[in-house]
Amino acid sequence: AFVTFAPLPTPEVLEDWEEEGIELRNRAKDSRITLRDEEVEIQVNNTIVIINSDGTIEITAPDNIAITSPAVTMTGTLTVTGKIESETAIEDPKGTMEEMRTVYNTHTHDGGDTPDQLMS
Repeated sequence: AFVTFAPLPTPEVLEDWEEEGIELRNRAKDSRITLRDEEVEIQVNNTIVIINSDGTIEITAPDNIAITSPAVTMTGTLTVTGKIESETAIEDPKGTMEEMRTVYNTHTHDGGDTPDQLMS
């Protein structure tokens, strides 16, 4: 029997590898899927999605999040820290915002003043 020892070449060993889980990634580590005990993290450049074991989901997008669907349903409280814009009418069971604004702007108080007159 013959034994030949040959060193294994490692010219392209990945650096900064994941120690706390399993990772599928590119060499630069700017595109990756990381599985840890408490979370799954998906990253593509500066966009990151983290799914936590407690059921929370964190999304970081440097530019825009686009959802294309005929309907989106949310339950619970929606908190928005920026402004809300709509390209179509906003409505609830009482009517559209435009209809409610018309009613508000034309109603009068005991003195006969409209809200616009009271503001000036």
